[in-house]
Amino acid sequence: MLRALLGLYLDVDPSSLCFQTGQHGKPSLIPPAISFNLSHSGAVALYALTPTAAVGVDVEVSLRPTDVLGVAGRVFGASEAERLRTLEPVRRRQEFVRAWVQREAELKRTGVGLAGLDERGAGAASWVAALDVGADGAAALALEAQPRELCCWEWPPVARGMS
Repeated sequence: MLRALLGLYLDVDPSSLCFQTGQHGKPSLIPPAISFNLSHSGAVALYALTPTAAVGVDVEVSLRPTDVLGVAGRVFGASEAERLRTLEPVRRRQEFVRAWVQREAELKRTGVGLAGLDERGAGAASWVAALDVGADGAAALALEAQPRELCCWEWPPVARGMS
C-alpha cells in the first residue's frame, strides 16, 4: 500500500521506488523525494506524506492491558502520571493513549522512534495534531511546523448516513 501511494503521489512506477532505513528503523526513499511515515494498529493503517519536512504518525486502536500510571510516570514524568491518576479509569486510559500517540508520532518524526521514549521533551515538534480514529482509539501527526494544508482520506470510502 505504501509503495502504491508513494508511486501515485510522485507519479512514478511504484516498483521503481527504492527504500532505506535510518539508524532506528525509520524508512525513507532513495533519493529522498518526499518524507513519509506510517503506523498501523488493528484494522487501521495511517500514512502521512509531505514534500517539505520530516513527518511522524502513530495510531493505537486496541491497546493491550498496560500499567498506564507506571508507563506514564516513566515516559511522561511524575506530574503527568499524577494528573492521570486523578481521572476515572476509562478517561485515564483515553488520555494516556492520546498522550502516547502524540509522543510516539514526534519520536518517529525525528527518526528516533521508541528508542527515545526516556528522553522527555527532547526535540519537541513545533506542531502535533490529534487525528480522529473513533472512540476506541487515538492517532497523531507530528511535523516540524504547522502545514499549509492538511488533507485526510478514509479508505475504503465510508458511506455516511446510509443504513
